[in-house]
Amino acid sequence: MKATSLAMRTGVVLAMVGVSALVAVQPASAHATIYSKSRSCGNYSGGVNSFDTMAWTQKDLGGSCAGDAWLKVTYTNGTSSGDLHTAGRAEAYGNIASAWHKSQSGESWVQSH
Repeated sequence: MKATSLAMRTGVVLAMVGVSALVAVQPASAHATIYSKSRSCGNYSGGVNSFDTMAWTQKDLGGSCAGDAWLKVTYTNGTSSGDLHTAGRAEAYGNIASAWHKSQSGESWVQSH
């Protein structure tokens, strides 16, 4: 009986280790969306994090662009952030349904999410 009990316990432990290994290597189902804009004076980037709770547009390091980073989002409850812009990085937080980016005021919006 001791041998059977030990074999059962060993089997259970090995099964648990196997399940843990399978769970550990599964890729996350969440996603990240990206915006990228290259201008002659520098680069802009942005996107939405993988949990759809934060969006951003930023001027990347380097370059001489004088314009702002622009962002607007629509939330899952139907409200909108309006136009957000700042010299370095514009951010919005909440349950984000869609995000739009641009690198200067006269430019068309580009949707990343």
